[in-house]
Amino acid sequence: MDYVLNFQEVDKNSLPLVGGKNASLGEMIKADIPVPPGFAVTTESYHEFITESGIRDDIFRVLSEMKKGDITSLNTASALIQDMIQKSTLPENIRMAIEKAYVKLCDNCRVLAMPVAVRSSATAEDLPNAVSPVNRTHIFGFKAPNTWLKRFNVAGPACLHPAPSTIV
Repeated sequence: MDYVLNFQEVDKNSLPLVGGKNASLGEMIKADIPVPPGFAVTTESYHEFITESGIRDDIFRVLSEMKKGDITSLNTASALIQDMIQKSTLPENIRMAIEKAYVKLCDNCRVLAMPVAVRSSATAEDLPNAVSPVNRTHIFGFKAPNTWLKRFNVAGPACLHPAPSTIV
């Protein structure tokens, strides 16, 4: 299972695995358009995370209890799911895969600590049936994995947030 894919490894066919923005970065690289180096954490990582941490069924329960068209219900569900994700621990194998990709990124760029931007993504935001893009959380400027991995669970549930948010 691929928890992390380098931008050079993805393209438009990778959209379900890495989201539209990451897939587009891979396409740009294939077209020889300069793209900053980086990697994507895959949807497989997310699915394993929510399963291994034991919150998958709770997430589906909260979603099933939402009242259609009720903004208060949406906000409540969003807050509950974000809280579940933020309180859960990233499985060691996924954390290690992300750290390994980060070390490789630093090695390739010949630096000890590369500043990173962590951005949540959605795999369906660029599909033809999508009505509007989902809100995102952005985390910028962290240099050490132990610093930004702690914030990783903040970016993940961003698509569940009813209002746009940025962490700088």
